Amino acid sequence: MSNQASLDDISGSGSTQKEKETEETSKDNERRFDPIRIERDEFGDLPEEWEYKPIDKLKEYLESGCSKSQNKKGNGFPVSRIETIADGTVNYKKVGYVPEDKIDAEKYRHKKGELLFSNINSREEIGKTAIFKDEKTLYHGMNILRIKLSEEMNDYFGYYLFDSEMGYRVFFRNSQAAVGQSSINQAQLKSINLPVPEDLDEQRRIASVLYNVDQAIQKTEEIIEQTNRVKKGLMQDLFTEGYYNHEEFEEHPLLGERPASWSVETVGDLTKKVQYGLSEALQEEGEYPIFRMNNYENGYMRDYPMKYIDLSEDEFQKYKVEKGDILFNRTNSHELVGKTGIFELEEDYVFASYLVRLRTNEKVDPYYLNFFMNSEEGQNRLKTFATKGVSQSNINASSVQKLKVPVPNKKEEQKKIVEAIKNLDNKIEWNKNYLEDLNSLKKGLMQDLLTGKVRTSEDVKVLDEVVEVEG
Repeated sequence: MSNQASLDDISGSGSTQKEKETEETSKDNERRFDPIRIERDEFGDLPEEWEYKPIDKLKEYLESGCSKSQNKKGNGFPVSRIETIADGTVNYKKVGYVPEDKIDAEKYRHKKGELLFSNINSREEIGKTAIFKDEKTLYHGMNILRIKLSEEMNDYFGYYLFDSEMGYRVFFRNSQAAVGQSSINQAQLKSINLPVPEDLDEQRRIASVLYNVDQAIQKTEEIIEQTNRVKKGLMQDLFTEGYYNHEEFEEHPLLGERPASWSVETVGDLTKKVQYGLSEALQEEGEYPIFRMNNYENGYMRDYPMKYIDLSEDEFQKYKVEKGDILFNRTNSHELVGKTGIFELEEDYVFASYLVRLRTNEKVDPYYLNFFMNSEEGQNRLKTFATKGVSQSNINASSVQKLKVPVPNKKEEQKKIVEAIKNLDNKIEWNKNYLEDLNSLKKGLMQDLLTGKVRTSEDVKVLDEVVEVEG
């Protein structure tokens, strides 16, 4: 074969360079004028049993909602709005309301299996989609389209197509940008093509696989939420009543009753070093990673996202963060100002000017102080020191040192309290990592299953929840 190719080249009987260039130009033109070029770019070429179909051919109906003015006071019927589906689910806590005499209840009531599609939104959020499961009564409001798919399309399969990264990119590329927002009108949306298996059972199997992953994600999110609630209540009990069964309590100004054997100290009494961070320009790359006000998570310092800074050895030693240091967020929004995080990472880090370093003395375990300052009680009293600006609040280092802290005199009890809280933190962290793995799994499955690159076997169980939304 290779010898023959060489002879062809010599004799001139093979394709010339010009012919090859003409062929490539022809292919480029085909791609350029392909009516479903954008969809094919994102979803790729399909298996033989699949085909691209316009949404107009896949829908039973596609409609705008009630355009009457909404209120947030609970006056009237609950109606969907952009915020209702902001996280990709139907959030009944973020609905609007329309007076009952201003809306046709029968016409606008959402039905099970409808897709709620955000066709007017910010450039990044255009195309947000949720599926209505009819858990509560809800009516169709403005700035959202509702779509009921036809009998040849499973609603959950359609939802996952809309909600996939490929779907988002298709909607993004088809949207019309304006100042501050983008939009897709009904005609544009109807003309968009989606990849569809001819076999409805294959659609159901794909949807069932993704639905199972979604259920695992939802359950894990609920565990994290519940564990956070337990942690909040436990911290309130431990910092008020102690770890042991104390019999005697004393009343303290501002603090109320605490175990009689405890002392009340200020943060200033409990620290040997209080220091502002570096006030210098930061870089995307550099010698030392530097903590900022967005490196807090659940009371700990995290190494993402990071900026960097180059420092002399003397400056580095001055601002180097040591294990057990508490970093206090002195400037942020009023909701976030006063948050603290304890440092327990291995590498070298420094800290920026919006943070204050607190290094504890021998009177208190640093984790104990950190947990108290992050408790509901600690945060509420820290915010009384905050001075509000236009968009940010500030608590200076002098003020934070005035915060009163109930402290068990025995280090053993401090450590028991720390251990109890850290056990819950470990559970939260484990479930967050598991949740991240589930989301990565779902992303990979959507890319494979919704494009036909990986096919489901007939052994996959079709779930009743996936089928019952049809029709």
